[in-house]
Amino acid sequence: MAESEKRNDGERELPVDTRKQVDAYLFKWVAVFGIVNFAALVVGFAYIFLVLPKKAVSEAKVIIENKAEGTIMGLQQTLMEVASEALVKSGEAKSISTSALNEAEETTKELASLKKQ
Repeated sequence: MAESEKRNDGERELPVDTRKQVDAYLFKWVAVFGIVNFAALVVGFAYIFLVLPKKAVSEAKVIIENKAEGTIMGLQQTLMEVASEALVKSGEAKSISTSALNEAEETTKELASLKKQ
């Protein structure tokens, strides 16, 4: 084949050496582009499957801890209110029972004195 052989449509064909150089040049660029794309895919998958789950777990942990802490604080507040109310009512019950006991003792003494007479 001659270097400047003409094609059917009137255009000249590139020489074989030039075509090989262009092919090698294009192959290098396609290979580099492919390697870059592959590296980007690997990094993307690593980020999606390794980094994002760790971030999601840590953020979920913080949210759960905050909610649990708030709930515990609310329960502690409720417990303190109920306990203080129970202490007040037990004090009232003690005073009522003490006064009832005193009245019963007085009634018993009056009955005993009435029986003696």
